[in-house]
Amino acid sequence: MSYSLRSQYAVCLEDESDEDGRKQCPFENNNQSPRFRNTLGDRSERIRTYNFPQNRLTDHRINLTLYSLDRVMEGLMDDLLDALVSRNEDLRLESQLSRIAGGTANA
Repeated sequence: MSYSLRSQYAVCLEDESDEDGRKQCPFENNNQSPRFRNTLGDRSERIRTYNFPQNRLTDHRINLTLYSLDRVMEGLMDDLLDALVSRNEDLRLESQLSRIAGGTANA
C-alpha cells in the first residue's frame, strides 16, 4: 500500500464513525464516503495509461494513443494538449448545438 493510501486509511479510521460509534472506512466499502471515491476508483475508469517499454501513452477519455512517451516525460506535450483542447472544443460545440436544436424544436 502506498504512503498516500496508508495516510488516507489512517485519517478515515480517525475521522469517520457511524451511529453505533463503530469506525467506518471507504476502504471497506467504496460507497461510504465521496471524499475518497476518486482514489478508490475502479480500474475500468482509467484516464491515461503509460506504457514505458513500448514508449506509448494512451488517453482513454479521448481515445488518443501517442508513441512518444519519452517526449511527454520531458515536458514536450504539445500533441497531447492539442488533442485535449480539440476534444474540449468538440464537446462544447456539441453542447451548444443540442441547446440550439432543443430550443428550435420547442418553438
